[in-house]
Amino acid sequence: MEASDQLTTHAMWQRFISCVILTTLIIGSVLVFNQLRSHVSSSRTLWPMSDVVTLTGYGQISPMYPSSDPTSVVLTRSQALALDQEMTAFQL
Repeated sequence: MEASDQLTTHAMWQRFISCVILTTLIIGSVLVFNQLRSHVSSSRTLWPMSDVVTLTGYGQISPMYPSSDPTSVVLTRSQALALDQEMTAFQL
């Protein structure tokens, strides 16, 4: 009888942990989706408030392999604001 109780307890814990993980994934997905949606719906690009902005582009971006050929460009605050204005005008 004791072995049967242990299996039942083990199965209950498995279900409980599965439910906790599933709930966490659902809540996390909703939070990330809402964050992305609010960021996309804003009409302004948010730049750092520092005096210098560094942009980095890559020759190849791949989810399976590391990105290659990084190239960085340093923009002053006025250049970053000008780029922000151009990107805002470009957004639909």
